[in-house]
Amino acid sequence: MEKITAIDNYGEIMVGKELFGLVQMKLKINKGSVEDNTISQEFEEDEDVISNLGFLKL
Repeated sequence: MEKITAIDNYGEIMVGKELFGLVQMKLKINKGSVEDNTISQEFEEDEDVISNLGFLKL
């Protein structure tokens, strides 16, 4: 399994307490937010939620 070397954040990243610091260290671009997902958050029915991780290796 290959490591994630950098993260470009243009949205919202939800992570647990144990990964929060690691994600902060890997951020190359942070135009969004990184939040603790242990806090329960409810989404409205018409709100779009995307949950994935994409990467490009050159």
